[in-house]
Amino acid sequence: MAFHYEWATVRGARTLLMKVAKVVEVYRDPVNAELSVNAEPEVDALWSNPTDSKRMLLLIPGNPGCINYYQEFALALWRSLGGTVPVWGISHAGHVFHDKLKQETFDGNAYPTLQFQVDHKRWFLDHYVPPHVEHITIIGHSIGSYIALQMAKQSKDPRINHVIGLFPTIERMALTPHGRIYTPVFKYMNCLT
Repeated sequence: MAFHYEWATVRGARTLLMKVAKVVEVYRDPVNAELSVNAEPEVDALWSNPTDSKRMLLLIPGNPGCINYYQEFALALWRSLGGTVPVWGISHAGHVFHDKLKQETFDGNAYPTLQFQVDHKRWFLDHYVPPHVEHITIIGHSIGSYIALQMAKQSKDPRINHVIGLFPTIERMALTPHGRIYTPVFKYMNCLT
């Protein structure tokens, strides 16, 4: 078992991914281009083995959208499933600092909208989740629950079979006590861009 963090470009945004799964080393023989245990590693490891699991859990964070906050939770999920089901997580676009963050735009906006975050996660499913995965359970926390529900609603991907909300924020967010405070702030910030 190992944790693995990697940067990926998802829908044009640099995104931090977290993967918890059994490590399967892959070696390629440079002469025969065949898999070989005697050759140098072509890649350090694969984080989901096509012969292992047809299932996968995908974590969608709440705000502030940093997936590494969920590391212990991801490990507990992975262990509770016997270490056989990969647990992946994806940060929100624009929420994890990297050297090119100030130059990124999100569909022409300086800040990603909520719909951009939904589209960002749907694009991730379409382009990064291996095709051998047949059953995807999406677990969203807080606003991640809303994103997960919208992903399932808007996606044509038949592999999404469960959506689980942890302390979900799914409707009337602007009417909550914090929503009344922050909605005008975010509208003001959007006007500045």
